[in-house]
Amino acid sequence: MLFSSYPSTICSVDDFNVLSTGLVTQETTNSIKNPDLWPFVRHGLNSSLLEVFRIMIANRLSRTPSEWISFFSRANSGTYNNQWMVIDTKLIEKSKPLPTKDLLWVAEQSPGFVQSADVTDHLIRKGYWASYNNPHLQSLFTEFRYFEFIRNITGINAFEKEYGEFYSYDRTARAQIFRRDQGKVTDLPSMYRLMRYNDFIHDPLSRYNSTPPYTAFFAIAARGDLNDPNGSYPLPFLGYRLHGSTDVKLVNLAMVRSLSMIAVAGPTYDQVPVFEWSSAWPDKSRPLMHPDRWDFPPVVIQVDNGWGHWSQPFLRADTVQP
Repeated sequence: MLFSSYPSTICSVDDFNVLSTGLVTQETTNSIKNPDLWPFVRHGLNSSLLEVFRIMIANRLSRTPSEWISFFSRANSGTYNNQWMVIDTKLIEKSKPLPTKDLLWVAEQSPGFVQSADVTDHLIRKGYWASYNNPHLQSLFTEFRYFEFIRNITGINAFEKEYGEFYSYDRTARAQIFRRDQGKVTDLPSMYRLMRYNDFIHDPLSRYNSTPPYTAFFAIAARGDLNDPNGSYPLPFLGYRLHGSTDVKLVNLAMVRSLSMIAVAGPTYDQVPVFEWSSAWPDKSRPLMHPDRWDFPPVVIQVDNGWGHWSQPFLRADTVQP
């Protein structure tokens, strides 16, 4: 298996796994807004496994998306709750139609519950599946309401009613940007540009009822450090803070079959300035062994005879501009 990770760890941690079985798994993390769920965590301490163990067990034992979700769902700890997406690339054959079932499964986790569904039909009809750190409920654009139970039990539906579209699945800013721009993706470079997109000052979908009237969190690749430290934001966590997208991982069918991926480290700098610790955190020392300036290019990572190695850069920095 190949996964993005960090020194000294034996799992992905940021949860992007490419498996020799043809499965690719990834997630975005959901918030739990219902405190009544936390007793499930406390009461399950003696009978649950933390996410890291369940992921690696599922990675090693599963051959299909439904098997992966079945293993993952057992002994649910209720911690690190995510929307997991598992695709089976074995079912994709060139020059043949995509299968109508079991290609893509999604699981929504919360303390005490895991709800899953085969969403292959949605993928084929819409052409893409995107995830926005919110349980799925695309009521405006499809008749399917896959995970309404999880949205209700976690309190996300209640938060959407109280705080607005940020907590919506299909009206949150990233969903609207994906819906507008996903048709521009024709190859890996254009997919890379979409995943690094942040033009928050100029994009009307990044507008917010704040001062200034936009937020760098309303973008595909968030950059909270670019928000105004003296600004006013109705939801304070959408204002200034050192938080956002810190990487991109990409694969296509050939890469899955050769256990390789494209990856880039650091916040986006396509339409916005390069992240620098000296600018973002001028009064503190930067983290140990970090460079000041994070303008690294994307690279191809491959498995070769059991040892990973870095290839030449996938794209020069000056080629990723729109």
